[in-house]
Amino acid sequence: MPDWPHGPLHRIAERGIYFVTAGTYQKEHYYREASALDELQELLFSTAREHRVNLHAWALLSNHYHLVLETQQQLPPFFRHLHSLAARERNRNDDTERRKVWFQYRDTQLTY
Repeated sequence: MPDWPHGPLHRIAERGIYFVTAGTYQKEHYYREASALDELQELLFSTAREHRVNLHAWALLSNHYHLVLETQQQLPPFFRHLHSLAARERNRNDDTERRKVWFQYRDTQLTY
């Protein structure tokens, strides 16, 4: 199946170290406040522990984030869980229901 640039394939089927970038829906700045970024960081750490993902580096910004992580398993379940928890928490704190918070993520396996 050919790649489609607006729906990138995630070929994360093997263990390794990955660079991942994820963005919010329509590049909205849902995490402007320091407390919102702290909340996202705590969710990232707890979800990484739960999925046994080793975080090497991270940068959390108001409308996207970058991660360098290591895994022994597939990553899509990790990102589905993280984005689901983060969206529900952000919507709850903003008193908004069922708003889409995360758009997609892009990954690159670091091989050297």
